[in-house]
Amino acid sequence: MSKNVTELCTLLVEKEFGELAADVFATVAHVGRQHLAGLIRASTLTSKLFKHGLATLLQFQLVLQSELEEIAFYEVSWEHAHNLGRLGKIARLVEGRYGQEAGEIVTTLLNSGHAKVSDLAAAYGKIHKKADVSSTLPNGTTIKHEGVNGQMTSAKKAISGDASNDDSAGNGGEVGSVENSNGVTTNGSAIVQDKPETYVESDAEMHAILHRLLKAGWIVPVDQRDFWPLSDQRLDAEAWVLDHRFEKGKPPKGPKQVQALHRHLKERMRQLRDQGLDFSTSSIQTGSKRPATSSALPPAKRARTNGVNGASYSKAGFAADDGVLLDGDLVVRVSPEKVSVAMRTEQLVRLANRFIGETTSKVYRAFLQLLEEQLPRCYDPYKFVDPDPDPDKIVVVIDAKASVVRVAEVLDKSVDLYDGLAENPEFVNGNTKDGSDTLVNRGKLVERHIKMLSEDPRHLASWASSRGISEWYVEFPRLSKYLIQNQIEETVQSRFERLGMRLLRLLHNKGKLDEKQVASLGMCRPKEIRPILSQMQAAGFLDLQEIPKDNSRHPSRTIFLWFYDQDRVRRLLLEDAYKAMARILQRIEMERLAKLEHIEKAERTDVKGNEDKYLSKLDKQKLREWSQTELKLLVQLERVDDLIGIFNDFRGP
Repeated sequence: MSKNVTELCTLLVEKEFGELAADVFATVAHVGRQHLAGLIRASTLTSKLFKHGLATLLQFQLVLQSELEEIAFYEVSWEHAHNLGRLGKIARLVEGRYGQEAGEIVTTLLNSGHAKVSDLAAAYGKIHKKADVSSTLPNGTTIKHEGVNGQMTSAKKAISGDASNDDSAGNGGEVGSVENSNGVTTNGSAIVQDKPETYVESDAEMHAILHRLLKAGWIVPVDQRDFWPLSDQRLDAEAWVLDHRFEKGKPPKGPKQVQALHRHLKERMRQLRDQGLDFSTSSIQTGSKRPATSSALPPAKRARTNGVNGASYSKAGFAADDGVLLDGDLVVRVSPEKVSVAMRTEQLVRLANRFIGETTSKVYRAFLQLLEEQLPRCYDPYKFVDPDPDPDKIVVVIDAKASVVRVAEVLDKSVDLYDGLAENPEFVNGNTKDGSDTLVNRGKLVERHIKMLSEDPRHLASWASSRGISEWYVEFPRLSKYLIQNQIEETVQSRFERLGMRLLRLLHNKGKLDEKQVASLGMCRPKEIRPILSQMQAAGFLDLQEIPKDNSRHPSRTIFLWFYDQDRVRRLLLEDAYKAMARILQRIEMERLAKLEHIEKAERTDVKGNEDKYLSKLDKQKLREWSQTELKLLVQLERVDDLIGIFNDFRGP
């Protein structure tokens, strides 16, 4: 891990689990792969405290444990540590697709790392039996006293207990957290808005939601290999391949056998990974009713508005899952790879909304969410690529596709599909839209919107087949590269204005050019572009290649070619994003310490519910300033995290 990644992950661990866990994480990250005795020697903590913090990190897979040798070795998992900064975003993504009940269960799993189905059922059973703890202000406002000061929710306490997080409020825990209209938590408010204890009303509903999330890939069964480092997983898979695919005791020799080893190794790694995702049907017992549909979108029948782009959701969506009973010993966790798929969907929807229109972007969202169910991850690191492909064959691999009829079925009925389309001749001379709400007509309108996406210069959708119905797919690898390039161009434009962005696009399209060619194609004079090119080279966006004409290597006898390496710039901006995210977290903590006296006063039990009586005008003013400052910083933090998703998660490191 780089220095910036280590610093960011340590800050996130400290924010969520306190200083003890952060010290242990920093020690493991600094020392690297090491056994327990070596880690304790490198740490300033006692053996008892170090083991306590290490157990917490193992629970959340922030530290991975090697079990291939007699002595256990430990190393950090920076991917899981970075996902600590996305807890709120993950809950919002799930809630927008499956409703508040599913969002609550996913939040409980995120707060627990992983949990048995039986433990989840027991936790929600305790919540249903527990009396409602609330108080009422004179004006009738109901105050909930649970879930503030960074404490765990009731479901988490019932699963994992309170001992490991007793000091969360004093070690970076959030104080008086309130969620605003944008879904961003802001601290410093004295009142937590009225909220039901739990949205999940029964065990049957919880099993139905878990079953649906399992089928969609949002939660996955936990396997013992998930706690192993990637290097150990590869060694274990390589040992199996050498025993079963080659003669024992004879390592592969020659380029063909080495290539076959790599191919079999990827196949074995993919097999071991996917067999954990295909949970056994013996873990599921179904009742007399039919199983759930695979759609992640709201059903046609809706009871209440969920507030996400006008989308609605109803508990009727889980009615098809009635009678589903999961094995109580099944251990599940949230899949971070599925989170990246959902984040990519949000970025592509924003792109469609920006260049085409709002209505078409809503159709695109429904289309992409259908494809999400067929895509467990953004990219497959174990996908075998033919090193010597046939140039005469054009192979198009379609990982996921959906029909326009299916999109029309799951699309919110309140969306006016005529909005954003060219004038329809059928309705020009006073004709009405009678019958336009039928599935066939809506499918035709949906197809027109998808054709607009396909005809866009960015080709946001592609035609797949027409086996009676029109089917479409999305070229995600190409669009991921476009998102990266688009973000790089926006960054260059903000630093070097439009001329710098134009030069970057020119070199991206044309390849290596000398200064005269750049000036000619860019329709600029050489003295205008020379300082911009030098500044962009110093910043790392461009590079220069020297090609001598003879052995003297004199500058006058040398050709200097400017070129642009997208992957190099991507890694550069990714490191800047990690550093910026760490600085924002540090700034939030500094701002909180500056207002700590007023925040602690507002969080006192005798002040809650009596704010007007005990808080002075200065206290209220400082709390408002703190809330506004933290809101701005948290919004910026989420934007930087979106950049990290674009540069790293969508196409891989």
